[in-house]
This record gives sequence, C-alpha cells and structure tokens, in this order.
Amino acid sequence: MTDWFGGSDAVEQMKAGNDVLMPGFLAQTNAIVKAIAAGKLSKQQLDLNVERVLNIVLESPAFKKISYSNQPNLVENAQIGREAASEGMVLLKNDDHALPLADPAKVALFGNSSYDLIAGGTGSGDVNKKYIVSMDQGLTAAGFTLDESLKKRYVEFIADQKVKRPKTPWFLMPPPVPEMPIEKERLQQLANEANVALVTIGRNSGEFKDRAVENDFNLSNFERDFIGNVSEAFHAKGKKVVVVLNVGGPIEMASWRAQVDAVLLAWLPGQ
Repeated sequence: MTDWFGGSDAVEQMKAGNDVLMPGFLAQTNAIVKAIAAGKLSKQQLDLNVERVLNIVLESPAFKKISYSNQPNLVENAQIGREAASEGMVLLKNDDHALPLADPAKVALFGNSSYDLIAGGTGSGDVNKKYIVSMDQGLTAAGFTLDESLKKRYVEFIADQKVKRPKTPWFLMPPPVPEMPIEKERLQQLANEANVALVTIGRNSGEFKDRAVENDFNLSNFERDFIGNVSEAFHAKGKKVVVVLNVGGPIEMASWRAQVDAVLLAWLPGQ
C-alpha cells in the first residue's frame, strides 16, 4: 500500500507489490489496463496483487458480519486518551526539582502555544476535536495563578496575527504566528511578581510538507534570544524557568537547554 499520492508509475508499482495505490486515479487504472494489453504487465502479477487485497478483506469484521453496537463508550475512551497523552510526555531536564510546580504558584506564562495549543498535526495527524484545553486553561483549572494582563496581550496578539496571515488551502498548514515580543522591562516586572516562568515552544507538522531546518528544527533567533532574556530576568530573582515543547517531532536543544531549569516534551497532546 502506498502513501497518499505516493509513486509516479502505476505499472512499476504493481510489479513491486504495491497492491493498493492511494487514493487511486483513473489514469493509474488506464495505465495498468494498457500495460496488460501490451504485455508489459502480466495478468498473473495483477491477480497476485488483487488476491492479497482480497485476503485482507476476507479477514475484516465487515466481511465476517461481526455485530457491533456502534455506541462506543466515549467517556471511557476519552479518559484512556487523556492518560496516554500525559503518560507519554517526557521530562528531558529537571534541575533542582523545578518540576512539578509548587502549588499554589503564580506562573508567568510565555509563548503563543501556551494560549493557542497545537493539539494535533495536519492531514492524517489531525482529528475533529471535541474540545482543546490550552496551557493557560489547564494551569488555571489546576489552581495556579496567571498574569491576566500578559494573557490578554497574548490572546489579542494571536487573534490579530491570524487575521493578517495569508489564506492557505484547507489541507495545508497555515504559516505559524510569529512569537510576540516582550520588553525586557516587562520581563523584569513579571520576574518580580511571579514564582516561576513557563515558556512554550510550538511546532506543527503533517502531510504534504517536510519540516525545515531553520526556524523549525532549529529555534528562530527570536526564540533563542527570548529564552535567554526570560532566563536572565527570572534567574536574577532566584526563580526557575521551565520550557514546554509542544511539538510533533525532533527539535534542537543544545544551543539553549543550559539556560533553563527544566524541559518537558509534551508532544501534540490532543484534546
């Protein structure tokens, strides 16, 4: 079975044992029929490919007419998904027990995806989500206090930037919203008022587009500088800095990990 739109020669794919071409086009069918008529593809090869597909069909619940309720336990399934997402997170760094956060604590929450969580990827990496709990909502529900003026500024900035970015086809990933700049004086004020800084780095990924090295695998210059500025302000007050990676794949850490106290790889955690 091929990947979606995988391959460029249907006849050679049949010879190679790609039994199912996804999603399938009339041009591929015509090419296979012509190849058989011209003797470039044997009927035996095509029959073998079809047989392998039918063997899978014969084992399917639908063919065996297995009864089902069509009423899955959505509450129980959601709880299993919730547990899988949390247990799948990886603590990459945790100096001096920076995590878990002390409760109660006032958190200075930075980064676009702290307020606009990337729950899933694009294409087959996406689902129709019933709801999404963002970082700010989750922290508030857990009893932590956030700086409301900082939250308001982020929410308004993200909404404004989304309106400005160019439209893209529904199946393609829109360009990411640039991170919001925050003045050093404001960072120092937040370092005075909050108990801990939490910076989220977000990266989306999915079908139809390979990830780039710069500004994707590597952090942007702005992101690296921002982590450095936050760390400088909060460490000067004896307070810790935690980075949460809201990403679907590898990301460079060597250039900045020494500046922070903890790094949590949260992946794309779903709803």
